[in-house]
Amino acid sequence: MTLDACIVNCGARTVVGLRAWTTAAAVRAGISRLGFHPYMLDKYGDEMRVAMDCKLDEHVEGEDRMRRLARWALEEVCEPLAPFLSRAAVFMGLPESRPGWSADAGLPLAREVVGEVAPAIPLERVVALPHGNASAIFGMARAIEALRAGECEVALVGGVESYIHVDTLEWLDDNGQLLNDHDSRSSFVPGEGAGFLALASRSWCRSQRVPVLARVVGIGLAEEPNRIKTDAVCTGEGLTRAIRDAVQGLDLPEDKIGDTLCDLNGERYRSEEFAFAALRNPHPFVDANCFAAPADSWGDVGAASGALLAICGVASFMRSYAKTDHVMAFAGSESGLRGAVVLGAARAQLDKGIP
Repeated sequence: MTLDACIVNCGARTVVGLRAWTTAAAVRAGISRLGFHPYMLDKYGDEMRVAMDCKLDEHVEGEDRMRRLARWALEEVCEPLAPFLSRAAVFMGLPESRPGWSADAGLPLAREVVGEVAPAIPLERVVALPHGNASAIFGMARAIEALRAGECEVALVGGVESYIHVDTLEWLDDNGQLLNDHDSRSSFVPGEGAGFLALASRSWCRSQRVPVLARVVGIGLAEEPNRIKTDAVCTGEGLTRAIRDAVQGLDLPEDKIGDTLCDLNGERYRSEEFAFAALRNPHPFVDANCFAAPADSWGDVGAASGALLAICGVASFMRSYAKTDHVMAFAGSESGLRGAVVLGAARAQLDKGIP
């Protein structure tokens, strides 16, 4: 089934870029802003490794940081869309509940940010999705359903994350997930950031003469039964299903995926999960084992992962460095949600004679 969804704008804020295209360029250049927390020490007495936004005060924590990051990214994505915002909806991915953050705070935060940045958007069309890493991809699926149903003309989809909170960092440290020099086989560098994409239908883009940056070709969502922090052995069942569903819209073997962007962050669980999924799904890819993991640049960006990875994919089309006309982004949440999205270059649609 072909998805009638186009990406018409992007907005981002990360530790390597203040806007969407500078972020994508920094990731491509291999720029890294992984560093140390200015005053927090881990259980070994060493400085905690983190990736922090340099424009935010070091004493601002968690929810307050997310509110500011989301505001900056949403402002960017809304800039050229001001005339259409009264018919827009927002789907915002947020972290799952954990020390330092409650998922119940998600909807008030989302509505507050939208009310400040885009007051023309009715607050009843603001949806909070506190589902972790895969939440923005889940949001894309929800947004496309809303577009099809005529509930909105433009859907702003994204996510925001900040692990920079005393309780959150200590929780990661206690769980052995905080990268250090002593036991780093299943750990990562916690980061922060926000990303948003504006989606609309092809017919709307034509009628409003809005340029298309990329197309959403397919989305796959699934649940992984064997989750991290349990004794179960994960063999990538959920990610396998998500990828298989996402590639249904491809015309194989012609439409190969040349680039894969993922939220692998150094945790052994995630790496092994993708290895199993790649073994089961080699056919849609030019090389299933060729992938980019921007966590090396911006740290783990949690609930912002899906949107920021997709933005990097869009940038690869716009700057003509994508290997093929199709890019995949995937992400996985600790609670088991897995999401994969396939993006297509806008020109590929024209090459096939699709108006």
